[in-house]
Amino acid sequence: MVDERNRNSLPILPAPYHPISRVIGIAKTLRLAREFGGEKVEFPARPRSGSRLMEAIGAKAIALLHRQYGRDRVKLPTAWPYLNLLEARKLRRQGRTMREIALRLRIARSTAEHYCTGVEVVTAPKNEREVAKAAPLPLFPGA
Repeated sequence: MVDERNRNSLPILPAPYHPISRVIGIAKTLRLAREFGGEKVEFPARPRSGSRLMEAIGAKAIALLHRQYGRDRVKLPTAWPYLNLLEARKLRRQGRTMREIALRLRIARSTAEHYCTGVEVVTAPKNEREVAKAAPLPLFPGA
């Protein structure tokens, strides 16, 4: 039996990333998830210049995480469903079709449609009439 709640819900960032995002911010956390999801990671006191970790999040973020976790190796789960959700929505806002999104992310078209529900496509106006239609109405006409 399929749980409708789970089937219809959108992916979320896995729980182990929540405390990390509070320490280093969501942008660096997402980079960490993309680069190291599915691995155990240690945040060294003295990171090596040019290391994958240094390239992904930088020395300051590594130092903050070292203070948080010490020498413990932290298992970072894969976050691809959540990362794909973010990427699908970004591509949709850029005007990509569901087919293009599905092909690019290697997901089913129905999954792309589910991820992009409610996302408006932003397109440039084609002519002056469209610009006028998109312009906000004045709050006080004639003022």
